[in-house]
Amino acid sequence: MNKITIDSLLRIKSNEYSERPFLFVQESGEEYSYQEFDRLTENTARFFVEEGIAKGDKVGILLSNTVEFLLAYLGAIRAGAIAIPMNPTLKEVEIHNLLRHSNAKAFVSESGILNSIRQFNSSIPKTNRLIQSSLLRTARVKSVNLHLPEITPDDPAIILYTSGTTGEPKGVVLSHWNLVINAMDIANALEFHDERMMCILPLHHTNGQVINFLTPLSSGGSVLLSPAYNVLGLSGFWQNVINYKVNVIDMVPTVLTILNSLKTREKPDLASLKYVICGAAPLTIELQEQFEARYQCPVVQEYGLTEATCVSSINSLKHRKLGSIGLSLRSNKVKIVRNDGSESPQGEVGEIVINGENVMQGYYLRPDLTDEIIKDGWLYTGDMGEIDADGFIFIVGRKKEIIIKGGENIYPLDIENILYKHPAVSECTVVGIDDKIYGENIKAFIVLRDGYKTTTSETLLFCRQNLPNFWCPVKIEFVDHIPRTASGKVIKRTLVNKS
Repeated sequence: MNKITIDSLLRIKSNEYSERPFLFVQESGEEYSYQEFDRLTENTARFFVEEGIAKGDKVGILLSNTVEFLLAYLGAIRAGAIAIPMNPTLKEVEIHNLLRHSNAKAFVSESGILNSIRQFNSSIPKTNRLIQSSLLRTARVKSVNLHLPEITPDDPAIILYTSGTTGEPKGVVLSHWNLVINAMDIANALEFHDERMMCILPLHHTNGQVINFLTPLSSGGSVLLSPAYNVLGLSGFWQNVINYKVNVIDMVPTVLTILNSLKTREKPDLASLKYVICGAAPLTIELQEQFEARYQCPVVQEYGLTEATCVSSINSLKHRKLGSIGLSLRSNKVKIVRNDGSESPQGEVGEIVINGENVMQGYYLRPDLTDEIIKDGWLYTGDMGEIDADGFIFIVGRKKEIIIKGGENIYPLDIENILYKHPAVSECTVVGIDDKIYGENIKAFIVLRDGYKTTTSETLLFCRQNLPNFWCPVKIEFVDHIPRTASGKVIKRTLVNKS
């Protein structure tokens, strides 16, 4: 397969599908064809070049799920610049730190945010282009002879800042080809063609960009652009699925939990919905089965990390196993290794490592951290798992989150899967705590379902009835919520520190 850039992908699909609807905007009711969207993003790219943004310059973008985000993101990339999407919930000081660390030349956001950032101008002198997002749709390029720079597939396209769940944010550098090949591989695995994808995940996150946007673009599909989901509720969610005849939705487990807990028992008419994709955080079998039973819609679980662009393995409707993260995508390899780097035999738990065209170029300005995680071309994920005889991959937990109790490795996910079977448990997570005798012991944090009650003693009894005694928590704490990243991953260090 010949490598191409995102700019080339847009041009190719615009020529191929031209007047076919590509983008539907839920909030405004707007629609854009492939050709209209191509022209609009190319115009934004020319506007950026006229504003003095050159190839290789960094462009910070802080916007919600809007057309303006897509224009800024694709406009920057097509101009040869490097887009830096940021979480819209960031505080001013965090925005400032990312702009400074990335050496961003430009920053695109709403007027209120830009006014706040101007206070920091003296300490981020390189960020000398503050661009109001509302200008992008109507931007007029003055020069008729302006040309966009030559871009290669291996040129960096974006930097995604990620803290994961373990500490200080790091800038993941992804090339044009990283993004394009991953989107094409996802479409191939899912046999995604002209389906309509509903985008409810935040576009600043890799899942929003690659699964929700680039995958439909690469395969002739369309996108319903919706506001990013709100953990407080999903008002009108199913009605929008019905109105727009949505075929596929990409979710995180948190969204499945919210939908499972909706009070109305009336089943919506989901005739158009073929399946739901779920990833970005661990999905328990219990949660998946509850959703599928209630909505009669299959869930296909995927797995990936930002350092491997987005997805490295996925289930499909034809090939899936409950509890598995699926089969490896065609353009990357996945294997399980021991601590010494040797490959683990089938069925043995080890660290999941990935090699392929979706692996990042590295961490921005941190070759030392890059060398720690990429060894001989293999990306060490920090996730522990095993591969069965059919090639399906199963995750058992994070390497750094393994609880070593009296010398025995205990995987929190094994305990969490049992806790989710308790009728009163809505959410839970398990962490290791200091223990004078065993070194580490086990503590569970639990969020109860609305209207349900249980006690510590009753929950501990449930654990003893369903788990080996050595795996049972010694402490249980009931909490109102469990802290998570924007992608839904539990921030366990916050809970460990609390303990």
